Amino acid sequence: MAKAQTVTLTGRQFKEFYNDEQVWGQDGYHEDDEILINGVLHDDNSVPYQDVADTDVICIKGGCIIRDDGDNQIDMVNAAKKWAEANQFTEIIVKCDKSRLEELHALLNSTGFSVVNG
Repeated sequence: MAKAQTVTLTGRQFKEFYNDEQVWGQDGYHEDDEILINGVLHDDNSVPYQDVADTDVICIKGGCIIRDDGDNQIDMVNAAKKWAEANQFTEIIVKCDKSRLEELHALLNSTGFSVVNG
């Protein structure tokens, strides 16, 4: 039996994907979605997108994107996979003692990395 396709993103990546006009068009929307947020299944428009934290783990299991430009029924899993593959950055979460946060920022900035949050 073939394994169902899924794609996993961080909450931050998911919000970027969800707001990417190249994926969704100007007024695109979704239907029949199955999305897990931190392992809890949300389906068919019950996903609280505005409440997704940057560090949440988002797993898209299904759904379709309906674009306003006539390109209908785009598979949401495939669209998210293509979006993630085109994204040339990866994200990590680092735990740091608050007293050393400035030191960490300086180190990252001096090596060409950027701090997104923190």
